[in-house]
Amino acid sequence: MKNLKSLMNSGYEGIIQAIELAKSMSIPSQDLPWTLDAVNKFVDEEGERLFPDGGWGQHYNILLEPTGWSIEKWRAELRRREEENDRMWAEKYSQTNEQKLRKYIKKILLEDAYSFVEDGAKLQRLGTLPVTKQDEILPKSEMWIGRKLKQLFAKHADHEFLKKLNTVHWTGDEYDLKYLMAVTNKDELSATISAPGHPFSKPRRVSYGLWIKGKITYAANNMDHIHSGHRGDYFPLYRSEEKYFSEEELEKAKQRKRSSGINKVPRKAPYNFDFALERSQYSPRFLERFPYILDAKTFNPTNRTTNEALVDNWKPIGLIITDEWVKENVGKLERPGKHLGLRWKRLFIAQEYWNIPLYDINGNLLLKAPPNGEWP
Repeated sequence: MKNLKSLMNSGYEGIIQAIELAKSMSIPSQDLPWTLDAVNKFVDEEGERLFPDGGWGQHYNILLEPTGWSIEKWRAELRRREEENDRMWAEKYSQTNEQKLRKYIKKILLEDAYSFVEDGAKLQRLGTLPVTKQDEILPKSEMWIGRKLKQLFAKHADHEFLKKLNTVHWTGDEYDLKYLMAVTNKDELSATISAPGHPFSKPRRVSYGLWIKGKITYAANNMDHIHSGHRGDYFPLYRSEEKYFSEEELEKAKQRKRSSGINKVPRKAPYNFDFALERSQYSPRFLERFPYILDAKTFNPTNRTTNEALVDNWKPIGLIITDEWVKENVGKLERPGKHLGLRWKRLFIAQEYWNIPLYDINGNLLLKAPPNGEWP
């Protein structure tokens, strides 16, 4: 049993070894000497392993089952740990110094993220914000929830930092550029985010990106934490699509289009703010797992998933070319024949419309302005 205890205190790999060893001895894993630190470490690592796409905060019953701890017991132990820490601080410092020190530490380490979670927890306790089930998309009738999330984001985001980031709205091919030209800069666009001086972040299967500068109204390291949908979810692109809107929804959509433009919203609220608030002080991976991009500490450009930002009141900066053939030949301005010439034509029309240069994925200039004359 002494060996088991030693393994339980040696991190996640040791805990797994202890569980396997106990199993070989016909000892239930629930009978192992679980401490709060061991439970925290096991739940963090096991949750990452079983639910790599996130949302494992909704499965604590599953993750806690091998420990024998209930959610209620776990939360009680976390609160008891916090109370013990408070008593230790009080013994070493006066109450005034303790408050200043704790406030300073929180400001440095968690700052915007912690206050974002704290305010979100208050809204969820009031019922203003829901905790959606994994992969649940809010219907049109509940898009007001997304607007509440954007207000929360606006309050806690470091807007000076967000201004420095590069944002690109991606589209499929030259044909799609024609439809993008019909979008006004009052209509909010979804875009990927990248840091200045780094290659532009892009999703798969796209050939062109419109590099834009505007106000970031919402952002996440994983686009699945936003799921803003398509333009047609907010406003009917054609009269035939009006049947998908109720009379009230259609009238509101038309009013917004006339006044402030089409404003997209996050249609997911997957973050359990209330539970995150309880654990944020103890989990060393809190900022790493924080899904939203509020500032430099919460921006994770190395994330394996595609990030997303909603950008309002934007202006075009350039067109990003990822199609290898176009990238290699656009600067030569040779007439490539009728079919490929039509590709040039659509590309140059878009470039001339926005009056912007063409760049590659690394931000290198390919063509400052389209050639004079007809194409092809």
